[in-house]
Formats: sequence, C-alpha cells, structure tokens
Amino acid sequence: LWPCSWPGPPGEGHIAGPPEFLNPVVEDFRLRAPSPCIDRGDNATALTRSDVNGTPRVVNGTTDMGALESNGGYALWATAITNGLNGFDDSATGDGYPNLVKYATGSSATGRDQLAGTSVIRTDGVVQMFFNRDPEALDVTLHVEANGGLNADGWEIIATHRFGSWSSGANVIETVAGASQPSAVMVTDPKPAEERRFYRLRVTSP
Repeated sequence: LWPCSWPGPPGEGHIAGPPEFLNPVVEDFRLRAPSPCIDRGDNATALTRSDVNGTPRVVNGTTDMGALESNGGYALWATAITNGLNGFDDSATGDGYPNLVKYATGSSATGRDQLAGTSVIRTDGVVQMFFNRDPEALDVTLHVEANGGLNADGWEIIATHRFGSWSSGANVIETVAGASQPSAVMVTDPKPAEERRFYRLRVTSP
C-alpha cells in the first residue's frame, strides 16, 4: 500500500500529511475520520481479506492505507448524505443539529429525529442530562458542559468521553443497549442546581 506518513516521502501516491491515528499514545493506530489515508489505498495490493486485527480489508469500496482498516467512522456514516451537506458542522437534514453531533449520538444521517432521548431534568436540586451515544463512534470526543450564563468563555466541563472512556466515572452512568444500538447516558451535574445554569453537549473530532 502507498505510504501515509509524516513527514511524507516524495513519490507518486504518497500523502504528505499526518495519518490521523485514533490514539497513538496507547498504540492504537487505527485511522480516525477525517484521515487522508481512509479509502486511499490500492485494492490490487490488498492481498488478504482482513487487516492485522481481523477487520475486513475493504470496508467502504476502497482499502485504506496502512496495516489497519478503519471501521468507516464519520466518513462511512456520512455516505448516506446525498445533498452535499456532509461536513462536520453542516445540518444535512435541515433540523439545525450539526452532523457530527447526530453521528456521535447514534442518530440518522438522513432523518429529522431531533436527537431522540436528549433531555435535561432537574429533581430536588439535582440536574441530570440524558442523551444517547453511539459506542462505535470512537473518532469523536463528547464534552458535557455547563454555564452560569450564555457567555462564550463561561462553559465548564462536567464530563468528557474520549477514545472509549469517560473522564469522570462518578457522575456518569452509561447503559449499553443491544448490538448496533446507541447506549443511554446519564450525566449528573456535581454542583447544586442554580437558578441560571445552562447545559450543552458539544462534539469535536477527535
């Protein structure tokens, strides 16, 4: 397969850019969207049906560069979008929710499902946020944040999900559903409920 590395060597088919590994710190060298190495290999050189981890070698029509085939991630999810609005910040369905948020929460790329299961509930001075998370969307980071106002610099992180785990287990409960189904997440604000406190779920890549 043609090399995808940084810095890239000169030559035909080479990509001179970061390969965008999922988590090289822990030697997780799977490709994350939007890696330039996804779907940029040569099928003729894919001599085996699976990569070194047993993942099918060709997931999205064209093999990836490198020893590990990505599971498609956001790039594969976005192939269902046909109106050209397939960027992270686009709202392909026109319902106002960015594509990346819908992808991370297990929502449809084409349906106006309004992020089913998302809510904020205050009970006896405690605020809990409920939303879904796609357990296979490992190429994004979820940030659960709160703000005493709507000023851009006032958001504080309550919990973060990155590379398959939550930053704080004490205030997060995640219930795993069946195969290919989003899991249900409940995040409790560790601060007592205030009169003016706003909440948001922010998604970034990664």
